[in-house]
Amino acid sequence: RTRMSNKGLLHRRHIRIKVLQSFYAYEMEENASTGDAVRGLFESIDNIYDLYLLMMSSFGELYAAAEAKKEIILRKRFKEKDEEKAFDAFLNSPILKAIVENEFLKSAREAYKINWNEDDSDMFARIFSLLAESKMYEDYREKKVTPTEDLQFACNLFRDFIVNDESLQETLEEKCISWPDDLDLVAITVLKTIDAFDTGNYEKNRLAQLYKDKEDDLEFAKKLLQSTLRNKADISDLVQGLSKNWEWSRIAKMDRMVLRLGFAEAINFPNIPVKVTINEYVDLAKEYSTEDSATFVNGILDKGIKKLTTEGTIEKQGRGLIQ
Repeated sequence: RTRMSNKGLLHRRHIRIKVLQSFYAYEMEENASTGDAVRGLFESIDNIYDLYLLMMSSFGELYAAAEAKKEIILRKRFKEKDEEKAFDAFLNSPILKAIVENEFLKSAREAYKINWNEDDSDMFARIFSLLAESKMYEDYREKKVTPTEDLQFACNLFRDFIVNDESLQETLEEKCISWPDDLDLVAITVLKTIDAFDTGNYEKNRLAQLYKDKEDDLEFAKKLLQSTLRNKADISDLVQGLSKNWEWSRIAKMDRMVLRLGFAEAINFPNIPVKVTINEYVDLAKEYSTEDSATFVNGILDKGIKKLTTEGTIEKQGRGLIQ
């Protein structure tokens, strides 16, 4: 089994999403400064790691719910046959123990001051009840599982009962408005983390890091946002010239913002290939606007980048050359 690599959970695509969100917040707020926008961007990126720690901690919350339910059964005067063993398979799961007892997770939660609230315990008690009554848990407890099956149980538990629980998703949004957009990325990272855990040597079970290269990632985010804000007017004029059938004010707000980011990246990052930039912002338009927006953004970026390249405004280096 491989250990967690130090690739970092943050991808360039997600940084672009964060910059788009920060740009949107800047546009919505009167008298916002570029400095405010950059600080908000960095805080939003840091919040991703808080969510990762919180979701890793959700296993511990379920574990505590199982212990509480077992305690209630043990106190009962009259018990059904094998009732007090009902949750033992869950409580004795090697992979769950490895997660719950992870010292790196405990230290990180303490350092970042990340915890579920006491109010959330009812939610986890409900989720555990759903799990305990499920066919998945019945199959799990009825056989002696292999390490691979134990890991699969933990992954299915996380995917089917934790991360896709509507109440939990609503709770996350109440805690941080940007977390719903980060949840897919974080969920994938949680699954990769536990997949790399060694139940025989807890000391090796490290967590994912937020950054692959913190300085490089933050510089990319900052430069992309600053150049977008700085070149707003010029890019608006460029798009207006390219979309003769559309007045700037009639173009959907999100489409305008995606185009501004796309052109800012194409102009200010000579090492990023044109194809990469166009594909990334077409995908953002699909995700945050409409299918029609994606076609529109693709056409305008393609025409605009060719025009700016001919004029010498865009000069690509190495792999960034237009192919």
